Parts: sequence; structure tokens; C-alpha cells
Amino acid sequence: MISHDAARTGAPIVLLHHLKQFRMNGYFDFDCFLLRDGALRSEFEGLSATYKLEVPGVVERIRNKFLKTISGEQKAVEKLTKRYQLAFGNTAVTCSFLKEMKLLQGAKTVCHVHELEYAIKHFVGQERFRDAIPYIDHFLAASYAVKDNLVKNYKIPASKVTVHYEYIPVPADAAIAPKHDVFTVCGSGTLDWRKGIDIMMQVALVLKHKANTSFKFLWIGGEKGTIEYERAKFDLERMGLTDVFELIETCTNPHDYIRSCDLFFLTSREDPFPLVCLEAAALGLPIMCFDKAGGMIEFVNENNGWVVPYLDVNRAAATLLEVMNDRANAKEKGVLAQKEVSQYDIIIGEKKLSKFLLNLMNGQHSMAPKKEDACQETI
Repeated sequence: MISHDAARTGAPIVLLHHLKQFRMNGYFDFDCFLLRDGALRSEFEGLSATYKLEVPGVVERIRNKFLKTISGEQKAVEKLTKRYQLAFGNTAVTCSFLKEMKLLQGAKTVCHVHELEYAIKHFVGQERFRDAIPYIDHFLAASYAVKDNLVKNYKIPASKVTVHYEYIPVPADAAIAPKHDVFTVCGSGTLDWRKGIDIMMQVALVLKHKANTSFKFLWIGGEKGTIEYERAKFDLERMGLTDVFELIETCTNPHDYIRSCDLFFLTSREDPFPLVCLEAAALGLPIMCFDKAGGMIEFVNENNGWVVPYLDVNRAAATLLEVMNDRANAKEKGVLAQKEVSQYDIIIGEKKLSKFLLNLMNGQHSMAPKKEDACQETI
């Protein structure tokens, strides 16, 4: 199992959810490889032998580093101390490593792609990704938006791409927390451009001029002292929003903050199928997101939230004003969101993934379902 890093972000957390179930059910014996380190490394180490590999600049160094790490010295593939039947790469960033596993060991290779086009272009590299495609036996896509991008822009046959959504441990009896008098909107993510904290600030600014009731925005994510954090503080101060907009660093207890809010606002410009939206829904929050911004519109509907035109700050603010004046409607949608998110429970996801991987190792795999059956797919 290969993770692009061990940061406290969506893709590594999803992988850990699956690995914990794998270990509990005993379907697979596995080792973990981290292309970069992070706060979750100890959790990986608690599940299996874990090796850290910094992503080198050239493929040859990947091969050399891999051989050295596994065998203790650079030897031919037949001298490796352990052989793997299958290499599972979590995110497109792992593509070069998957290529090397195919070349060095002839392992079956699977890449679970969590990225859309901007992320592939800027965090992986289009040519690097294209170079690895012939060496990957099958792709899993975190949403239909991701699958569409792989098929359209990288010419991967649709039969080689199966949708496997994000999954979370859904609490069986999570009571919806009572809300405060102050209407509170939650956002979350890193502070890079894709996640759109600047969009949330603009919406907050419109509300500050138009709302006739108290409100607050929370943003969970980022690290004090980083340039992104300082930029966010800079804007908040000059926009006059420090009294209604709170920045909360990346933390180990985000659910404590989320459950106190009335609505989760996904401001991302591009996001495949963000885990935090499922977590918010499981806590009884309705979701608001942008159209044309990724896969969350495959979950959000008129029953459990709101989809507004791409980066339309005024429409988003108008929607929030309506919700603030009808909090009962938000609560009702939150109840439905909590009900609908049950189909994304990790127990369901792990069974699907285990079945798929076992079939692939035996030389077969299920075909991807029709798009209209997105929530009923079997892999």
C-alpha cells in the first residue's frame, strides 16, 4: 500500500480507514510505503511495516531508493527480500512508484486517483502521469468527476476505471448536536488556492453588509506561521472580518468544531469527493457546494443541501441569508444528509474494495457501473 504522504488530509485518512478494516478482517497481508512523511505516520506504523520514501526527481532514483529500502542494498529484482502480488497506490502522485513495481516485480498495480485535472497537472505532472499509465492495471476514481477526467484527458479506457468513492466510519447513533444562537458556517481544508478560503471570506463580507442576524464562519485547516496562514490573516484583518471569521489550525479533533455548526460550505474550486463533507453530513450538517467544482454534486442534492453556480459569491451569500432566516430548513436537510451518508460507511467501502482487489489478483475485475447508479456501484 503506497500513500503519497502521511499528512492529516483526505486521501491518507481514507487509506487508513480501509487499512484498519483490512487488518481487522484479515483479507490481506500488507506493508505501507510513504512517499512523504506526516502526522499520521504512527498510525500507518501501527498497522504494518512502514517505509518512508521521499519522491526523487527522476525515475532511476526511485528504483534505486526502492531497492535500497526493501533489500538493504541495490540488487536485481530477484534478490528482493519480499515480493508483492499487488501494489496499491493511493493518489496519482504514486504513479511512478507503481510503474517501478510493475517493472521490478511484475505486480498487479492499482492507482486510486483522488485528483482532478488541476491537481494532476501541478502536483503530479501530466507527462509523468501519462508515462505511468501503461504500467497500471486498473484505476479507481474517487468520483465520476475524476473518472470523466481520466477518460477524457488521458484516454484511459472507461473499462479500466472504476469509481470507488471516499468512505468514512459512519457513527451508528450520532446525535445531531444542538446549535448555538449564532448561525455558524463551517469550512475546512488546506489554505491553498484550490480550497477557496478566499471565496469564503468574500461571502462572509457580503453577509456582514446584508445580514440582520448574528453569524460566524469557522475555517479548520492550515498551520500558524506558514505563508498561507499569514496571507489569510492579512486578508481577514483588512476586510474587517476578524469578529465573524475564525481560523482554526489543523487539529486532531475537527469533529468537535464541525458538530457545533449549522452548515458546511465547501468552497473548493476543484475537489474530487472531499472526505470532510461526508464527515459533516454524518454529524447532521447540510452541505453547500459549487457546481463544476468536482464530485461533491454526486452527493449533494436539494434534499440535503444546496448547489450554487461556480464561485458565485452573491448567490452563495443569498442562499446563506435564506438559510439563516429559516434554520428549521437547514436542520431538516441536515437530518437527510445524515441519513444519506450511511451508504458511504467504511464497512461498505471496504467490502467493495476487498472484493475488487481479490478479483484483480485472480485475473478479473468488475466493470464500472452506469453513471446514474453512482451510489450503487459494485467494484
